Order: sequence, then structure tokens, then C-alpha cells
Amino acid sequence: MRLRLLKILVFAISGFLIFKSINFGISKNIANCWSNQFTINKGDTLTIYANPIKPQKKSFLVIYDIHDRAVDSVYIDLSARIPQSYDEWIKGQNFSGKVNYKCNLAPGVYHLEKHFSFCVRNPEADIEIILPHLFQLCSSNTTGASFFSPLTNKKSKLNLINSKSNIPFVINYSKTSFKIADLQYLYNFLEINLPNKKIGFISDMDLTKMNPSKTYIFYGNYSFMEVNTAIAIKDFVFKGGKLIIASSSIMNNKVRINRNLKLISFYGLSGKDPIVDSINSAIRFNDSLSSLKNYQLIGMDYMFADKPQTGFFKYCNSNDSFFVKGSYFNGIPLLNDCLADLKLTKFDKIKIYAKASCTYKLKKGFGTIGILYNGKGKIIQLPTEEWFCAQNLNNSAIKNLTLELFETAVK
Repeated sequence: MRLRLLKILVFAISGFLIFKSINFGISKNIANCWSNQFTINKGDTLTIYANPIKPQKKSFLVIYDIHDRAVDSVYIDLSARIPQSYDEWIKGQNFSGKVNYKCNLAPGVYHLEKHFSFCVRNPEADIEIILPHLFQLCSSNTTGASFFSPLTNKKSKLNLINSKSNIPFVINYSKTSFKIADLQYLYNFLEINLPNKKIGFISDMDLTKMNPSKTYIFYGNYSFMEVNTAIAIKDFVFKGGKLIIASSSIMNNKVRINRNLKLISFYGLSGKDPIVDSINSAIRFNDSLSSLKNYQLIGMDYMFADKPQTGFFKYCNSNDSFFVKGSYFNGIPLLNDCLADLKLTKFDKIKIYAKASCTYKLKKGFGTIGILYNGKGKIIQLPTEEWFCAQNLNNSAIKNLTLELFETAVK
């Protein structure tokens, strides 16, 4: 009897120590970590790279799900000291240790110690949420420079992000373009209100083909986009596909990606890129040389909400209004009131449900909520990535309008 009690006590203490190490151990010791893939299938192997705050030979690295719950962990040797330098964007990032992790997690989105997120794809998904990893790469200053940093802009208008070692593109999680909390609200909203639909995730870095039988949701900041992704979107809508775009900034800057060299190129202005081909030039989408215009591809462009009242939206068929929490807003170009500029967008039909109650200095940059039709294809446009935050979805007007638009998208 005593031996049995002793075994139970030892088992309980061991379980407590393991639980404590998973939830509270290495989480305080990870300086940064990445993986070599953004989207995987269940059963695939990830190579995980990490640096510690303090060198430690045998440590847990914890994997969390969309609800921030620890779902798995892996041992990794972080005993090697790796000197870090500010010019890693040229020389490549160094890491203390790496480990191969065979992923048997259920389909969903996960993150490594809040430093790197990845998707396990659901092959049966009816709806796929696209995560904006490319914007994170372009805006991250982890490796010493980004397309927004003074260092890069000061050196040259030829903006390059380069990581020449055999590790992945570097992402600074603190510069993430989507919020895990808001992603939870979107995911829960879909599960509750569309219970018969299966939900999946994919990174925009892996979005080169889109299945017309699925509905895709662009959620976050997609101001940087690869040419192949833009073309995939155009083909998808033309073939009758349905998109939901919840973003204040999408398809502004066209970039080239060389995955072998870990290189992202963006030049911004026409005439700066030595590759003058109008499709492959890494310039702004609405540049005079670009044959891929964002208005023609997605029918919208971003606006800057510099005043709080720009968050007030007015229905087009009534005098009622509602407030939308958001820092930036996207918009369909308008001719006047709620009448869309079809000639500019090249879409067959546009129905606008509501628009921001005050104008913007660009005149065509109203914040709008609507549906763009191209044959049987549809784009449901929501004005901001903050649309799915708790404050907005707790508003009955926003919730009901979202349900109406989603039913249009998935039917």
C-alpha cells in the first residue's frame, strides 16, 4: 500500500514538473525562433531554429495553438553562443540551435513561443483564412533593416531584404500584421455561425493556386504581395471564386521573391527596377508601369483614418450609422455618395452597403463595405483588419451585417 502511494506521489510530482516546464520554463529563455516553412500538412517535418536569452543545453520549446494553449513541445540544444550583428540582413541570421519537429498537430494555426506562426493545412477546408507572413517579413527589423527602416531607405531606394544563410526568411513576431486575439474571434465567429463549414489556414507565402470551390479570407495587412499571388487572385475571381477581404491595406506594393537566395526585392518607383517587365517589376501596383492594378484586381485601395470620426459608417439605404473600431480603412472608389466607379475598378457590378460618414482628402479613398462582382466571382470587402475584434463583433449592427455578407460569400 505504501509503495503504491509512493508511486502515485512520484507520478504526480513528475507530471507537475513537466507541466510547469512546458508552460513557464523555456518561454522565458527564447530570444527568437523561426521555422523553414509557413504552411505544412499534418505529418510534415519542420526545422525549427532558435536563439536563447541564456545558453541552455536541453530545453523545451513550446508550441501554442490559436487559443494560446500549449499543445506540444520539443527539446532543443541552445548551448552554443552565437554573436549577433546589426547587418544580419546582408550576412544572414545565425542561430544557436535547430531541431527537426515532426508535426502531428490537428489542422490550424500555431506559433512557436510567440516568435513565429505557421499553419497546418486542412485538406477538407471549405473556408481558408490567409495569414499575411509576407508583410511581416517586409516590415520586420529583426535582421537590422526593412522596407520601412531608415537604414534601408538611407542607403538606397533599391530596397532588399536578404538572408543568405540556409535558414528561413526572418520574422519579428512583435511586428505581426494580424493579432492572435482577433484571429480567435474570427475563428470562433465562423465556427458558431457557419457550423457546417470546415475552416482552414494557409500563409500568403504559399498561395500560388486557389481552389474556386473554396472561400478565402484575407485577414490582416497585405500591402506587400508577390506577383504569383496577385495573378492567382485574378484567376480565382474570374473563375467564379469568392473572397472575403478584411484588410485596411492590400496589394499596394508588388515584390519579387527568390526563395533559394532568401531574397525579397521591392523598388517602389517606376524606372528604379532593372527588370522593366510590367508584370515582374517590383514596384507599386498602381504605378504607371504596372499592368496589374489593384483597383482592377480587387477593386479597392487603402485610406488613412487620421481622425476618430472616420470610424463612423452610414448605411447607404438609410440614415442609420454605426461605429467601427479601426486605425486604417480600405475603400472602393466612389463617384458620389454610394455609387462606385465601375470604370476604374473594371468590375461588372458593385453593391455598397455602407461608407465612412466623412470624406478623405484623396476623394476616392472612402472607407466602404460592399461586394464586387466579376461574373460569378465575388469579393466581399470589409474596411479593416480590426473588423473581427471583440469591440466590433459585440456591436449588433456589425455582427448582423457580417453574417449577411458571409452568407453571400459561402452560399
